Amino acid sequence: MEFRELTNILTIAEEGSLSKAAEKLFVSQSSLSQFLKSYEASIGCSLFVRTSTGMRPTEAGERVLEAAHQIVAIGNNLQNELWDIAHLSTGKVTLGLTPFRGSFVLPDILPAFYAKYPQITIHTVEANTQTLEDHLLRGIIDVALLTYPLINKKLPTEDAYEEEVYLAVNRDSHVLKLAKYDMETGRTYVEFEEVMHEPFILLSKGQRLYTLAESQFDKYGCKPHVIQKTQNPETSIRLAEQGLGLTFMAGSYIHPIYNGNYKLSYLSIGKEGVHRKLVFAFPPNTYRSKATMAFVEMVSRLLAPGNNFS
Repeated sequence: MEFRELTNILTIAEEGSLSKAAEKLFVSQSSLSQFLKSYEASIGCSLFVRTSTGMRPTEAGERVLEAAHQIVAIGNNLQNELWDIAHLSTGKVTLGLTPFRGSFVLPDILPAFYAKYPQITIHTVEANTQTLEDHLLRGIIDVALLTYPLINKKLPTEDAYEEEVYLAVNRDSHVLKLAKYDMETGRTYVEFEEVMHEPFILLSKGQRLYTLAESQFDKYGCKPHVIQKTQNPETSIRLAEQGLGLTFMAGSYIHPIYNGNYKLSYLSIGKEGVHRKLVFAFPPNTYRSKATMAFVEMVSRLLAPGNNFS
């Protein structure tokens, strides 16, 4: 089995369709379909079942995929070690992050990284947290920027930075009359007890900001008045902007470029604020290349609280 064949099979499984896999592999759908038919004929069994919802691995397919992930991970480890021998003159880092975080983080990080390491390529994989953790376990990605704690405790991590979580509220909201200003910290804050009965726009259950919001309401024994739930953080921001209610917003999403466009004010939750930790998660028992660690170091430095990108 050649490395290219493994990549084809893995991509078909990941995308769930021949058309999407062919697009990702930069080949025609017909040639990829012919490859799969020929390969299945050569081994005497089918690797995928064609269903109305996409391509699903057979029992044989699952076994091939399991072995393929291991072989590709070994190949990637070797390639990373060889790149390190070249003293960062070349290399590739496959980075995982959630789509919304990527839209705010990548424009700050990538230009700075490429300016210092022009020969290193950053390949991004954007997916939800559970998928990214699965990719780490399979060795598909080198590192992921995730909110702590992780779902899978087997994944090794390093602290990235800590970010504050704010309440985002329309600038004309009466809630702002409850806000206080702390001269010592420069923080404009509101006591959660004073706003917990206000209407809220929350993210869907399972998302990290929902879990954090739930913990705040539980802390005060309050059942939230949820006027709207959404899976998209951008939607929650837009609805808060229209005055529909308050929403929880991570500090790393408040960017100077975007901040002026939103008709929102951001209030700390309590005098000390509410914070959450972000970590770099890595595949277990895998070589961490110099390119990966150089990227990790730069992200930690540039995204540290108080850093100004303007």
